[in-house]
Formats: sequence, C-alpha cells, structure tokens
Amino acid sequence: MRQRLKGRVGKTKLKNALNKLFQENAKKKTIIPSTNSKTKKTHNNHIQRPKKLPYHDYDTILLLGEGNFSFAFSLARQLKSAEGITATCLDSESILFEKYEDAAENVEGIIEMGGKVLYEIDCTLLSSVKSFKKEKFTKIIFNFPHAG
Repeated sequence: MRQRLKGRVGKTKLKNALNKLFQENAKKKTIIPSTNSKTKKTHNNHIQRPKKLPYHDYDTILLLGEGNFSFAFSLARQLKSAEGITATCLDSESILFEKYEDAAENVEGIIEMGGKVLYEIDCTLLSSVKSFKKEKFTKIIFNFPHAG
C-alpha cells in the first residue's frame, strides 16, 4: 500500500517534471555532427570531437624518456611538423631498436618531419647535455616513465 508523503507531488506532475528534465538533458548532450573526418561515434551514438592539444606548432617541445618514440611521432603528425620537437630516450640507438620493433619507423618519421632525436639522455642530468645549453623549450614533457 502506497502512502503519500507530505510535500510530494502527484504522479502526473512528477512524470511531467521528469520528462522535462530528460528533454533538457538530451538537448545538452546532443552534439551536432560536423564534417570533420576526425570525429568518431561513441557507444551512445554521440559524436565525440577530438580535444584540442595543449601543444602548438610554434612551441619548442622537449620530450624526455620516450620509449619507442610513438608519442613524439604522433604529436608531430598532429602538429603536421616536428620542427619544434626534440625527443630523447635513455637507451642507445642499437638497444632501442632491439627493444622496440616499431621504434625505427617512428624515429625516421620524426626526423623526416624536421624533429630531433637524441639517444642516451638521462633526464636527471639535463644540465650536462651540451646541446641543451642554448636551447629554450616552451614545453618539457616526461610522460609516465617505464618502471622496467
């Protein structure tokens, strides 16, 4: 047996209020599809637009501790240039290519797009890297380090 609580509205008013709330939420969540080829549909069939990167083509970016250089190459493709990108790793070139079979392709892509790739750079000793003495970076990124 249902009891009416004080201050509770009738079923019709409640249904109307809920319907109105759902309609308002639906309007807020609806995204108008664009012609941008980079959009993709999520599981709800909503269009998800790519978020703007916090990096710009005018930035000078130092990427520390790159594993297979996939982040650096991906960033270069997003910026349509790697001219302002310097990507580093702790491994030597030969060890890097032994560890990661896709590293050579990523490194080649970065260099072809105008970026720099440096090997055997210990990010805890950056002050000793001669090529960094005159460089000024607007962004320095050390993505999640590999724990080994």
